[in-house]
Amino acid sequence: MNNYCIMRTEKIKDWNATAGSGAHNLRTGNYGNNVDEKKSVKNRYIIAPENNDLNQHMRNRFEECGITPKYYGKHHKNNSVLAIEVFMGVSNGVFDKRPEKDLDKWIELNTKYLKDKYGEENIASLALHYDETTPHLQAHIIPIVHDEKKDEFKLSAKHFIGGQKYEMQKEQTEYAKRFEKFGLERGHENSKDRHISQKQYRRVINRLNKSLDVKYIKVEKPSLLSSYKNYQRDLQKKVDSLADQALAYKMRAELAEEKVNSKAYSENKKLKQEKADLIESGEKLSDRVYDLENKNEELEKQNESLKAENKEYRMELKRYGRKQEKKKGLSHP
Repeated sequence: MNNYCIMRTEKIKDWNATAGSGAHNLRTGNYGNNVDEKKSVKNRYIIAPENNDLNQHMRNRFEECGITPKYYGKHHKNNSVLAIEVFMGVSNGVFDKRPEKDLDKWIELNTKYLKDKYGEENIASLALHYDETTPHLQAHIIPIVHDEKKDEFKLSAKHFIGGQKYEMQKEQTEYAKRFEKFGLERGHENSKDRHISQKQYRRVINRLNKSLDVKYIKVEKPSLLSSYKNYQRDLQKKVDSLADQALAYKMRAELAEEKVNSKAYSENKKLKQEKADLIESGEKLSDRVYDLENKNEELEKQNESLKAENKEYRMELKRYGRKQEKKKGLSHP
């Protein structure tokens, strides 16, 4: 089983969205039917705004920094980002057989990541959700930075998460490096998998549970005397239905493809590890050969020295033999 660490971000651009996201994160409102309330007691609210009011906390922070967001009150601008929602999770089942101290350590590492990345003062909320499919962390970040040149604060989500896809991919890679020692790894880079909203996911799952036969859809055009409002509404429903069917087909195809890719990925990873092991073994053997060659060279030098010493001993022995012969000759005239 692959143990992946997951991190993704989502921009929040209006106060209604921050209120809804805050209610879900802090479990203060309608947070959907995918929550197992029996497990909610295990949730942890590591950082929570005063009175669990995310919007008021953000407004207080803006006022403190002298910021009036362009999408604030009557000042509207659709691309202004009020907050960044950060999701941090792991593959399903990772914490099932691990001790609780591992979960504590994982939370600690993620909290440090958020503080290092966004600044502690910009973290509006951080919660551990234990009552969904897999334990995960969700945080709300107020993207405030200090402009050194102008000596003022400003909102800039781009400063933190960039504006290009490759920037987020790079950030996800850097994020995963923090968890390598924890036994987690980065997911497949450039994967075709995409996160979809819970509402859309439920619609697609319902579609998968039904027949996927696409039927001819016809919406009657209204008469000139009738309103186009109902016509547009019905047409939009049909378009959404077709989009759900298309996504359901795609999900079914990708599930089949994922089984093949997953097997290929595992085999490729195994081969890479075997190759790395062989290279390491080769390097060790090369070092061993080098050591043996050096030792052999030393032994050859010692051998030459011993040969020279042996030669001296033999010559000395011959001289000693001659002396002994002379002595014997003198003693027998």
